[in-house]
Amino acid sequence: MDNKQKICEEMLERFIAWANLNPNIRLALVWGSRARKINPADEWSDLDLVIVTNNPDEILLSNDWLGNIGIPKITYLENTLGNSKERRVLFDNGLDIDFPVFSCRRFEELFNSPEILAILNRGMRILIDKDNLIADLEVSNEYIPSQPLPNQEEFSNLINAFWYHSVWAAKKLRRGELLQAKWACDVWIKHILIELIKWQTYCKKGQNYDTWHGYRFFERWVDPSILKKMQNVYAHYDEKEIWDALFSTMNLFREIAKETALLLKYQYPISADDYATEYVGLLSQER
Repeated sequence: MDNKQKICEEMLERFIAWANLNPNIRLALVWGSRARKINPADEWSDLDLVIVTNNPDEILLSNDWLGNIGIPKITYLENTLGNSKERRVLFDNGLDIDFPVFSCRRFEELFNSPEILAILNRGMRILIDKDNLIADLEVSNEYIPSQPLPNQEEFSNLINAFWYHSVWAAKKLRRGELLQAKWACDVWIKHILIELIKWQTYCKKGQNYDTWHGYRFFERWVDPSILKKMQNVYAHYDEKEIWDALFSTMNLFREIAKETALLLKYQYPISADDYATEYVGLLSQER
């Protein structure tokens, strides 16, 4: 057991001892990297410790209870699954623990949702279950849900959204709003690009191929040829670099979109591509 894992286990023991004596806490479990067998925790991993309680505010609105686990240095509240909240804490030993807090009723409502089941089936570790809420749940650390492929309408909508926002980014850049243009280029249309890359991956490698969630482990699952091209699609806070990144992103998106359209046997919205490419080109020449 490495030192970080030892620290984690010691803090879990202190949490369990405290939670067992707290009648408000009915269920506690670990999910995420410290409960997974596939891509398990490393020295940089946090701890996701879920609390199910009769009164969430008692946990969320007070910091006093954290002293039962360790010495908190930084803590704040953030939104989490199911319109609930979580308290995020960085302790003095460097371990960060996220405490998603659910009411018993809310957790039961969410429990059979695909979103929650996808997390639990990657691995979980029950710490406390005073009411046998999930004691009989069977989960598999090998579970990878099948991902749906888009229909023609969904595919066309994504393509059109990308070209629309490429023009939008160019307009912001042409106006001199570099920060807004950089956000549009490096965040907004990149999100659309990653969604497309996932569709292409499912077409090539099957709908059970694991692309995780969000951008997690992108470098591990994406095709190496795409990963190499990703080096050219981000910019510094510089007008020329943002233009270059925008055009590189457009070129990469077009390449992947056309191939994915062939794989899906869908029509590619070429008119949107042509119009946006011409318009962005004109805007860039007016600098």
